[in-house]
Amino acid sequence: MHTILLVEDETLIALAEKRSLEAQGYTVVMARNGDAAIEAARPHHDIDLVLMDIDLGSGTDGAETAETILAFRSLPIVFLTSHTEQDVVERVQSISNYGYVVKSSGEFVLLESIRMALKLFETNAALARRNEFIETVLDNLPIGLAVNYVDSGTASYMNREFERVYGWSREVLIDIERFFDSVYPDPEYRRQVRQRVIADLTSGDPRRMIWDDIPVTTRDGETRSVRAQNIPVPEQNFMISTVMDRTEQKQAMDALRASEQELQKQIQQKNTLLRETHHRIKNNIASVASLLLLQARGVDEPAARQALYEAITRVRSMQKLYDTMLLRDTDGSVMLDEYVTTIVELVAELFDGTRSTDICADLDSCTVEVKDAFSIGIIVNELLTNTMKYAFVGQTEKRITVSLKCVDERNVMCIRDNGQGFQDQHVPDATEGFGLSLVRMLCEHLGADLRLYNDNGAVVEIRFACNPSE
Repeated sequence: MHTILLVEDETLIALAEKRSLEAQGYTVVMARNGDAAIEAARPHHDIDLVLMDIDLGSGTDGAETAETILAFRSLPIVFLTSHTEQDVVERVQSISNYGYVVKSSGEFVLLESIRMALKLFETNAALARRNEFIETVLDNLPIGLAVNYVDSGTASYMNREFERVYGWSREVLIDIERFFDSVYPDPEYRRQVRQRVIADLTSGDPRRMIWDDIPVTTRDGETRSVRAQNIPVPEQNFMISTVMDRTEQKQAMDALRASEQELQKQIQQKNTLLRETHHRIKNNIASVASLLLLQARGVDEPAARQALYEAITRVRSMQKLYDTMLLRDTDGSVMLDEYVTTIVELVAELFDGTRSTDICADLDSCTVEVKDAFSIGIIVNELLTNTMKYAFVGQTEKRITVSLKCVDERNVMCIRDNGQGFQDQHVPDATEGFGLSLVRMLCEHLGADLRLYNDNGAVVEIRFACNPSE
């Protein structure tokens, strides 16, 4: 049961009230004046309620005694008095709202007033504990949070993180005018922010109530970048404001962007240098080809002239590779079908100026690395050169087919003619000339399978791996 501190200066009244309360199961501690009540309230932590008269003789009156007790301890105080004057009632109500009972009201009213005061105090205590728990949670959130009344422009609640992020005291931030003046010291920027906030809130669009990378100024003059969001609650006439410090993230992103820009700049510089290098190599190759052509035109010996022309095609095939890399923004790979097409055209131009040979190219798209493209280009050049030189002796109908197909996840390049084929079904071996020896060596380097056979003419088939272009 509860313990009541009864403060009454009239002895007979006090004894009667004590008996009445004890009859209801209450434990009663008595005090005859204000000073005694104050002293009794300090050590008796089990006191649950104070029942006190306003007039307590010549010493401290009941109202002053109540203020003193409430200054060091939270207790429900019910005033039991004969006073009914308005000014007296208002005075004690400003101190405690747990009950005001006129002595003539009777025992039932007094007991009900005590019961209701105890219940109300317990409810308020539970609510206070819950509020303390909620505030503790909110104060430890990593997000700043404030609740602002729209009409008054003041904040009714603000957690610690809200103060920390903005870098100003609660006294400054709690008032919307001081908030704007302090956080946005530049008048023009402050005006822009105000206009934006009003426009976004007026729109009613929640997406417009989120502001990223807003610069704010702290009391120490530090500029921070924040992410702010407002959540209006119009039915309650308040608005929830949240804020997060994004300064470190913004600095990291700015540093990353600067690093990426510098990296892109270096890449562009290297690409420019690489293109210039390829261009110089291409020009040097062209110069070599021109020198060989001049030499070939000045040679009377057919075999020597033929050898020079073959060297020219080899050099020009390398030149075409550099042309391909220069014309395309290459990533270290080459479109093999395009490159082989240029090799076919080059050999045809050099060895078949009259265009008497029907050359058909049927090439699927395929990408290979530059180093592999160089080897394949030389192979195609050598095979086409040999075909032009030896396949069509005494023939008027001459036809060559160059194909590139993907078969069983490998690419098959086939060079076929309708000429005399390999004589007596003899497939060239180690005794063959320089061209075919070079072809075998390059196929071995590529890891390619080489097959030579007759089928209404000579057929050379090369199988190698490459990636199909997208």
